[in-house]
Parts: sequence; C-alpha cells; structure tokens
Amino acid sequence: MKKPTILHITRTNGGGGRERMLFYIQSRLTQLRHYIFFIWKQEQTYDFKPPIFFSWAGKVFKYPPKAKLLRILFYFAINIQLIFLQLKYKFNCILIHDEDMLPYIFPFIKFNKSSKLFLLIHTAYLDTTSRIKKIKTQAFRQIYKIITVSHGLKWLLKKRFSKINLNAKTKVIINPIDYNLVVKLSQRPLPRNIENFIIKKHFTITTIARLSPEKGIINLLRILAEMIHKKQIDVNLIILGSGSSSYTNFLNTVTAKKRIRPNVYFAGFQKNPFNILKHSTIFYLPSSREGLNLSLLESMAIGTPIVTTDHLTGARELLDYSKNYKKLLKKKYVITRYGILTPTMEYINPDDIMTPLTSKERINLDALVFVLKNSSLREKLRRASQKYVKQYSLENVMKLYKNVIKCKRNTQKIHPET
Repeated sequence: MKKPTILHITRTNGGGGRERMLFYIQSRLTQLRHYIFFIWKQEQTYDFKPPIFFSWAGKVFKYPPKAKLLRILFYFAINIQLIFLQLKYKFNCILIHDEDMLPYIFPFIKFNKSSKLFLLIHTAYLDTTSRIKKIKTQAFRQIYKIITVSHGLKWLLKKRFSKINLNAKTKVIINPIDYNLVVKLSQRPLPRNIENFIIKKHFTITTIARLSPEKGIINLLRILAEMIHKKQIDVNLIILGSGSSSYTNFLNTVTAKKRIRPNVYFAGFQKNPFNILKHSTIFYLPSSREGLNLSLLESMAIGTPIVTTDHLTGARELLDYSKNYKKLLKKKYVITRYGILTPTMEYINPDDIMTPLTSKERINLDALVFVLKNSSLREKLRRASQKYVKQYSLENVMKLYKNVIKCKRNTQKIHPET
C-alpha cells in the first residue's frame, strides 16, 4: 500500500530552526512520503531526503525584488510551479512552514481543493500590515490545522487575527530536542581554534543566532564592553551563527569601536554547537522575538545555565515562569527554576553604538554578572534544567505531530472555515 504523500513548503534549506523541524518531521514521520519545496537554495546543513524541489524564481532572484513588475513575476513563477507539482503528484497533505510564507503562495492555496493544508508557525513576526493581514486572514480560512511552537505564539496569533476564530484549529506543540544526540555531540572535542579562545578567559558567554538586527547582538556587544571595561569581568564571547556579509562586517566594526575585538569570536554556523555550549559558562539569548528557540532547549539538555530576554514568544513558558504574555518584564530580571529572564532591549541605531547603556541593557548586564559570579546558582540551574527538558524529547514531541498531521486522501473540497 502506498504511503500518503505530504509536500513541505519552506524558504530555504539552510541551518535555521524551521529547517531543523522540517528535518525532524521528515525523518520521524515515516508513515508519510515526504516531498520538499524550497524557494531559495543555500548551503545545505541537514540531510534532507529527496524528492526535493527548488523554485525557478529562487534561482533567478536572491530575494524578492523591489521592482513591482519583477516581484509579480517572482510570485507568479512560484505559484505556477507549485500548482504544477500538485497536479503531477496529487499530494494528500501540504505543510507550510511559517505564516510568512502565506502571501508568497496564496494563489496556490486558493487553487488547492483536495489536499489538507497544515501550517507550522515557528516565529513571532506575524506581519499584520493591512494588505498582508487581509491575505493571511483569507489563507487561514483554508488551513485545516495550525501548529504553534509555544502558547505565546497561539496567544499572539489569536490577538492579531481576532476577527476569525483560530482557537479550535490551533494546536500547541513545543519544539523537540534530540536529547541523547545533543548530549553525545556535546562530549566531542572542541575545534582547536575555539578551545584556544575559551581558555584565554575565566568565563565564556555563548549565543547562537542568525546575525540580524532583531537578535540583539548589538546590545550584547555593548553589554560585553561594559562588563569588561567597567566591571572588570574576565570574560569572552562566542557568537555562533551567520548573516549577510555587510551586517557581519558592521558587527566587527562595533567590536573594534568598543575595544572588545580580542574578546569576541565570530564562529559562524557550526554543525555541532553543543560541545561549545558544554564548555560555556552561560548561554545568553538577547533576541527581541522568537517562536521557541531550540538553542534554549539544547543548552538545558547540556546543562549550560540560561539567561534569556523575556521576548515574544516562548522563553517565559519554557522556563516555567508564566504563560501570560500581556505583561513582559521591563524593570527587573527574574530567577526562575530553570534560568534567568531579563527585559527585552531596545533596538540600537548604528549611530548610537557609543552612547551609555539603556536601563534595560543595564538590567541584562546585572543579570549576566550575577550569574557569572554565582557558581552555586549555575550548578542549581544545571541540575534542574537537565531533568526538566527531557519531557520535550524528540520521541515525545513527534508522537504529538503524528496525532495532528494525518494525511488520508480526501476527495471533497477542504474548506474548514468559510
């Protein structure tokens, strides 16, 4: 008997959180025959199994063009190719990875009449400009089931699209962690260059993030400079992740201006970041918005203490502080059973790099210094988080996905909400 078929639609085959979730779903939901459609091709970091398709438009344009006519041609080509694939393979299910894909493929969504549409929301962007919101509202009505990776994302989705009832079709499934693999990889020897960097200082802070403004890297560099020059803390910073060459060069310029270049190592994307986390004093996530960051789970499994901003959405519920996102932290940091929550910081304009720390940056600084100087707290967090995070094992979470993504052929029109 042939397996039901599912088409995954996502942006790239790169190394982000949504690509990792796609890899987990493809490798674990073996009752399905998986097809993957990427819009843009990057350096592949996960061993995705074929059949794999790349969009024609993505081969021509590196990013959606600004010119209106070219942008129309870009979207047109993507939708024509998807319709062609649907007619050829007659997929039983379609899984769209993140809601920011909906405007790209809305004609294809409207065209679909027989495949169950699933939407997996990874991030807390949820663009709601009037035109985009109208398109997404229509697309949501076509979706059979929505999966969010945190309760905060479900709350935000309900808040921003309050005119339609999405509650009944939305399921929260926390991101999984391949616990045994993460622990195993964390025990491997460090790359020699990183080992030499770590042993230079008493403390090491590590962050894992795509190098882009919303990830708070500028705030982190400003805080590090204050920590080194004013607090006299013997500390290094490792930044794992990649971004555009222009933004990476800008961050390097910041380290030079702040006189912290010897203390910062831009390690780029690492297939095995876990041994680096294992040898780090703290994992710090200064991001302004996330869905539910996988690196938080992985740091907990390894036993590296966590300091994270109380961003939209996911951190506060993962650290078992609260699922109420109406009042995020603003004036203090909080020590929870599994990590430290700090206020989300303001975006710093490039011209303001050398200005004094903001009040929220200073609270983040105080939290980091407190944890660095408190070895007993770090040990307490390590023991508690390693035990706690096991509930989010890959095996447990994939059982939930199997219960939601059921791809039996339905020849009737599928419009769950009109």
